[in-house]
Amino acid sequence: MTVFRSDGRRRAATIIDVARHANVSVGTVSRYLNGIIIRQTKREAIDKAIAALHYNRNAAAKAMRTERTNMVALLVPDYDEFFAEVLASLTRNLADEGQVLLTHKHEGDPKTLAMAMEFFQNHRVNAVVTPGVSEVRTQVEALVEHGIPVVFFNNDVPYLKVDRVFARNRDISRRAVRHLIDLGHRRIGHISGGMRETTAQDRQAGYSDALRDADIPLNPNYIAGASWKRQDAYSAIERLMQLDEPPTAIFTATYVLALAVIDYFREHDIALGKDVSLLSFDDVEIFRQMSPGVTAIAQPTTAIGQAISEIVLGHINGIQRIAPRTVTIDCSIILRQSTRPPRGNG
Repeated sequence: MTVFRSDGRRRAATIIDVARHANVSVGTVSRYLNGIIIRQTKREAIDKAIAALHYNRNAAAKAMRTERTNMVALLVPDYDEFFAEVLASLTRNLADEGQVLLTHKHEGDPKTLAMAMEFFQNHRVNAVVTPGVSEVRTQVEALVEHGIPVVFFNNDVPYLKVDRVFARNRDISRRAVRHLIDLGHRRIGHISGGMRETTAQDRQAGYSDALRDADIPLNPNYIAGASWKRQDAYSAIERLMQLDEPPTAIFTATYVLALAVIDYFREHDIALGKDVSLLSFDDVEIFRQMSPGVTAIAQPTTAIGQAISEIVLGHINGIQRIAPRTVTIDCSIILRQSTRPPRGNG
């Protein structure tokens, strides 16, 4: 049986193809090729798949013992809409080249993330893809030292020799807040994410840039949050709306924070868009279904996944340049009814 890429070109069968043909997991095939005893029915299914696909089992077994596997690791804090869409894009692109994507959700726990990185290093994955986390700098350096490429996305840790793929967070945040200013808003609040992360820093910097460009004084009282948690964002919007001169518009650093704002508005009879405008980073399905819909910054998750895949495959195929590469990708603003001119003078 011949195996083809999605573009119709022939390619050699991989361990993923064997696992699919035999209807077993990749791990089961790996154990069998390394001489570990598995059930007879699975052994027979794998042998038939190897024969049908003309799979080079000797070369594969040697590769798993001494070289790399055909596996790429993706480590994320959770499977929210952003990470799920990047995961889907990566899976499609890497599968075309015979690579399987192994995912691990660490829930923001640095110890769990460090253990996962050490695990994938010991299992000689072809690359590790992850948002940057400063607490695991040592583990990232160890991966690079062992020749395993690392690609950061969504958040950076400076001065590490890794590739990077990021949305242009600062620029699009500046443009988004400029939209609120163009509508006539002057009292614009910002609910930020965790300020230890470059993502939150860049989005807040874009907010400040827009105010400075419009000669609007930066009022520290209008910045709140400093966490990615919904309950903290609720406390933040509560504080902002209790100011003597509360904001007439809110810019949130991610959709989870925006949902807390919407919760607060509903509970306090504040009309979204009419009384206070809301603009969120990240466009998610619920924003499209709500009435009024929420104006949001859409991240190009498909393009992000494609860019990461190209870098990873470049390393695997030996064509990626030695110097780390940084790719930045434009976002877009999706205008909906949650952003309107302020009542009165703003």
